[in-house]
Amino acid sequence: MPEEWQPAWQMESLPPETPREAIGGWLLFFCISLTIIAPLTWLGRIARSAQLYWTVTYGVMLIFMICAGVATWMRSDSAFTLLRLLFVSRLVYVAMQIHFGFKLQSLGRSPETVTKEFMSAATNAFNVVLWFWYFKVSTRVERTFGRNI
Repeated sequence: MPEEWQPAWQMESLPPETPREAIGGWLLFFCISLTIIAPLTWLGRIARSAQLYWTVTYGVMLIFMICAGVATWMRSDSAFTLLRLLFVSRLVYVAMQIHFGFKLQSLGRSPETVTKEFMSAATNAFNVVLWFWYFKVSTRVERTFGRNI
């Protein structure tokens, strides 16, 4: 009888799935930062924002952070997709910061204000690259999710 027609009890069983490791170490730090610490910072930005487009930008970033953080903490299958969306949205935010920095410069704002905007953009870009690299090479991520990003 062909194998696809065999009753389930006669078919070979699949090897047991390798147990996943719990969230810990830098991955735990990432989850806590993304779901608790960073949202407080972004809520402060929303409260201080005077322009609608910045308020919407901060709100979207806040939603992405919380969703990606919760999915990662829960070890959800959608975690990597949400993390990629978060990282891309953070890079778009960096591009907005750079554009805004040049706009401030063209408006004749103080060099300190312009430098602060560019430094913030550089810090955000560094964080995205660092965390993406972590999710790409970390053995903890691989043991927790069964693969890397």
